[in-house]
Amino acid sequence: MHHWLINNYDFISDENRERLTIKKVAELSGIKYQDFSKGLKLLYDDILDENFKHPEKFLLGKKYLCDVSFDYLGCRSFMSLGLNAIPKEWEGFDFEFILPRCGSASYYVKSVGHKINNNSHGFDISVTSEYPNKYSDLLIEKGVFHREISFHDYLFLEKRRLEEIVYKLYNDL
Repeated sequence: MHHWLINNYDFISDENRERLTIKKVAELSGIKYQDFSKGLKLLYDDILDENFKHPEKFLLGKKYLCDVSFDYLGCRSFMSLGLNAIPKEWEGFDFEFILPRCGSASYYVKSVGHKINNNSHGFDISVTSEYPNKYSDLLIEKGVFHREISFHDYLFLEKRRLEEIVYKLYNDL
């Protein structure tokens, strides 16, 4: 299957043609839909495994290797990507490859961190599907700081639930 995909890359990636469904690509390749779908999932998982083991292969001639964590409604994933520029907080970030894993391709940059390891410099970028609300984030951090929200809740509760808690705590603001 992967040989067919590689040999037909130009056809599959042609943006002037209507988007192909998995069913249509399976039909064009002559592979049964169920087998093609299963093989595509295995190929996708292999790419993610390779990304985890050898992130430098995903630099792809770009300037910066960035570790990006994706969060869509509690579904989280991680991938190392090569980028030419480091995005700023709350900028939009689209990445189609993560769509099957998390359910969304559009994100906002929540935070950008730096990491230094043995003379190398890298970036940790956290992206979320939620529309940015810095006021809400600051209230939640205030609740954690004043120990009105436990660190466990901060890590594991959905943001909407945390917002409900802090809006009740700080309704006079």
